[in-house]
Amino acid sequence: MNREQKALFRQAQLAGLGIVVGGVGLATQHPWLPWIGLFIFMLGLIRFFLIRALIRRSRQWEDSSRETSASSQAPGSQSE
Repeated sequence: MNREQKALFRQAQLAGLGIVVGGVGLATQHPWLPWIGLFIFMLGLIRFFLIRALIRRSRQWEDSSRETSASSQAPGSQSE
């Protein structure tokens, strides 16, 4: 697994933990545990989507910078 996949997997695990905490809270009929589980789940989902968007933007930026450097180093390009 590369770094990006590990980061996304950790956030998915956090969302899964929220589901487990909420389920345990519902099973034990604890008044606050399902809400805490919902909060953890939402936090994991939000972080997952934000990190995924950040990774996509960084890849697009890297690709565009590679294209720019490749076109400036092309044999027929004129640089003054």
